[in-house]
Amino acid sequence: MKANPGAKQPWDQPNFKLPSGKVFSPTGMQIWPAANAIYRRETYDNYPAAKAILSSVFEGLQLPMDLALAVESRYFAKILRSKEARR
Repeated sequence: MKANPGAKQPWDQPNFKLPSGKVFSPTGMQIWPAANAIYRRETYDNYPAAKAILSSVFEGLQLPMDLALAVESRYFAKILRSKEARR
């Protein structure tokens, strides 16, 4: 931090834009339904971690970073407690 006191993450920059656009935008509406369909096609809904990843990203993109990280950590904790994680 001392070497570069003005360093910021890309998402902390005021002009940051998501590469895929906002979730509820024409571009987002092309990405998220397809991502969900690919997940279901490839996993038959048998991998809760993959579903949690998609859910946390989808929800997190609509929130400020601090809240998005809280959402992600809750999904992670839920997966850690799942029966699949015990195997």
